[in-house]
Amino acid sequence: MGARTVAHLKAGITLGGQFGIIPSVLFQTQSGAQEIIVGSEFGYFLNNSNFPATFFLGGAYRLDDAVIASVGMDYKNFRFGASYDINTSTLQDAS
Repeated sequence: MGARTVAHLKAGITLGGQFGIIPSVLFQTQSGAQEIIVGSEFGYFLNNSNFPATFFLGGAYRLDDAVIASVGMDYKNFRFGASYDINTSTLQDAS
């Protein structure tokens, strides 16, 4: 196996108060294969001193392969969530 190269860019944009948008781009390559994922999450920041969390709902696109839906929560230094890939490529039988 060859060396793996990964680049991940993410930015948080506050929309005033308790809402924000988090756009992201992921690029990775290894042994001639590459993957590019472009997406964004919509976040709701819970301003509760007993439970400071961010809830998010997102979507992304893996180029030439799949649409990805995600939902979850950030709490302290942990992220809890689930995502589902909806295949858009010709690999329907393998999916």
